[in-house]
Amino acid sequence: MKVQRSSHQKFHSAPQAIASVYYEQWWDPGCNGRALLGGTLSQGYCVRVEDFPGQSVKLTVTSPCPEGTSPQVTVSSSDDCDNGPVGWTFDATGECIDVSIQPSAIHLNCV
Repeated sequence: MKVQRSSHQKFHSAPQAIASVYYEQWWDPGCNGRALLGGTLSQGYCVRVEDFPGQSVKLTVTSPCPEGTSPQVTVSSSDDCDNGPVGWTFDATGECIDVSIQPSAIHLNCV
């Protein structure tokens, strides 16, 4: 199969930052005080963490997803982001979310 490109087509490429979200997790509901876990999640990377239980999380966008998509954070109870079971999925709203989780792996997707 031969693919031809029209001479009228123009491709524009601009550097684009990788989407990222700051993840915070607390022992107790309400996101009060200092977070137990905290760190930046970048699209395309799996972050493995200790199995610390949490009762609240806050997900704050630090670098946006490509236009037309939204950041979604998936938390898994196994340490395999690609093949493990999805335990919880959250939108990155910057607001406190009361939950009952015990994560082993966390990753960000733009959907």
